[in-house]
Amino acid sequence: MKRSLLFLFILISLKSFSQDLYPTHWWVGMNNPELQLIIHRQNVAHETVTLMKYKGVKVVRQHKMESPNYLLLDLEISKKAKPGKLEFKITNLQSPEAVSYKTFQYELKSRSTENGKTRVLGVNSSDFV
Repeated sequence: MKRSLLFLFILISLKSFSQDLYPTHWWVGMNNPELQLIIHRQNVAHETVTLMKYKGVKVVRQHKMESPNYLLLDLEISKKAKPGKLEFKITNLQSPEAVSYKTFQYELKSRSTENGKTRVLGVNSSDFV
């Protein structure tokens, strides 16, 4: 009984610290260098997000939304950026005397080198019974 209550408590507390990121990942070498991340997290409007140093990527602007649970982050990803994981730091602005922060990662993937015509086959007779 105690174990199940402890597990339930841990599960609930983990959800309260989670955030959602959209899109979930991005690719380097895209034609448009601009990317807008949507961060969904409890009271994220009262926090500031900073990017730890990553060559070829910079934060251009943060947009606070009407809802305090959403924040838009404009990134610029140059052609020089390499695949890897960006690390962001979220700092709580409501408690400056007790500086608290959390980190999260965002993945930049490499684009496929295959031709789209050979990689994507489409539907053919082998797809049917």
